[in-house]
Amino acid sequence: MTIIIGIICKDGILIGSDSRTIYPPSTIRDTAKKVRFVEMQNQTYVMVAHSGDDDLGTRVADRIETLASQPY
Repeated sequence: MTIIIGIICKDGILIGSDSRTIYPPSTIRDTAKKVRFVEMQNQTYVMVAHSGDDDLGTRVADRIETLASQPY
């Protein structure tokens, strides 16, 4: 189970998640990066978070980051 939480605070937004992921056959790793900030072309940032398969989530986040850096 993945836990990702976002809290709107007076001076900003607080984002947090766990870092546990499981690989077949039941290998546990506690270093998954499930939340990242992606810089958009206009120098603003968006938060991308994922759960489920870490390899797939990381590939999707990498693709979003690549597309965000290209001119539209």
